[in-house]
Amino acid sequence: MKLIKLSLTVTGDNFFPRNITTIFEGKLLFEINFNPDDKNDSDERKEYGFGCATFYHPSIFGLEEKTWREYENDFVKSLEDYYDLLISYGANDFSMYTEIYYEGWQCNFNIFDKENMEKLSKYNLSFPVSVYKMSQKEMKSLFKSMPPNQV
Repeated sequence: MKLIKLSLTVTGDNFFPRNITTIFEGKLLFEINFNPDDKNDSDERKEYGFGCATFYHPSIFGLEEKTWREYENDFVKSLEDYYDLLISYGANDFSMYTEIYYEGWQCNFNIFDKENMEKLSKYNLSFPVSVYKMSQKEMKSLFKSMPPNQV
C-alpha cells in the first residue's frame, strides 16, 4: 500500500496569508502558518518578518498509484490557476512537498507524469520529498485522524 500527500508551502516578505482567506475558501484547503507582522513563536519580542501558508488538495491524500494521476492533475491545475494571484499578494517562494507513505521493503514511485512536469517547469518551485515506511495499520490511523470529507 502507498499513499501520497502533496502540499504547497508559499512564503514571502510581503505575503500576508490572512488577506487571502476568502479567495481560497471552499477551493483548496490551506492553513495560515504566520503573517510577517505576527509575533515569532520562538521570541515574542520579534515578528516573523515574512508570511507563510500551506495549501493542500481537498482530499489530503492520494491513494495508490492508480488514483495519483487525478490527484496530481488537480494539484497542478490549482497551481496554474493561483500562482500569479499568490505572487500578486506578495508570495515569492514556492515549495511543493511530496510525502510518500508505504509498507514493504522497497519504495518505487513515479511522481508527476511528463505532461505535469512540463507544466510545473514553468514555475519557480522547489520539490522536497519525504518517504515514510509504515504498516498498513499506521496508514489507516492517518485516515482516522482526518475529517471524513478530507480523505
